Amino acid sequence: MKHFIIHRDSGVPDGYMAFAPCAKDAMRAYALKTFATEGSDGRLILDQPNKPRISFSHELEAIECCEKSCTKEWSMQEVRPTGWRYNVEDAFTGYNPWDIQEYVDICRATFPDATAAPLRSFAWYIYTGPLITFFRPRRGGIIRPSDIVGRYTIDWPGGPRAVPWTGDYDKLLSELNTYHPYDRAGPRWRTDENAAPLVELEI
Repeated sequence: MKHFIIHRDSGVPDGYMAFAPCAKDAMRAYALKTFATEGSDGRLILDQPNKPRISFSHELEAIECCEKSCTKEWSMQEVRPTGWRYNVEDAFTGYNPWDIQEYVDICRATFPDATAAPLRSFAWYIYTGPLITFFRPRRGGIIRPSDIVGRYTIDWPGGPRAVPWTGDYDKLLSELNTYHPYDRAGPRWRTDENAAPLVELEI
């Protein structure tokens, strides 16, 4: 089992702790605690007064549609095993908004519809760095997967540039980095079978 810290900021920052086998189960536990119920088929269900019921087939889909698109920030960190060995240990409590804006600007400059209907964005961090998602907002805040119009990663060699990212929610979940997401010098990670389970490269 693993410990996760969930940081949510909708104007007033909130913090949650989740104890789960993996990030997907932690997201599910958070969703059931805060906004969703579980359907008979295992799907996450959102019921809203005087609005159609929304069913989500994946935990990341529910988090993106109900949290990432509606709040100033929603992010999650897995607490390293070493985090419990010390009296005081560094804990991630949110993304640096200035860094995020820099990445959004880089991606928006190459996005073909950047000057069309107003687009909003949110960020995940995957093993290769930030993943910026652009979407069309809806009145009421909650979006659908069809409202997502593009995802971009940042390619670092030779200077930062936007690179299109494609894949489903399972692929995104497999690439999601829930440890400290970035270094001030730029994100660089590698996997290491002898580590548990990610090692940050020295910058």
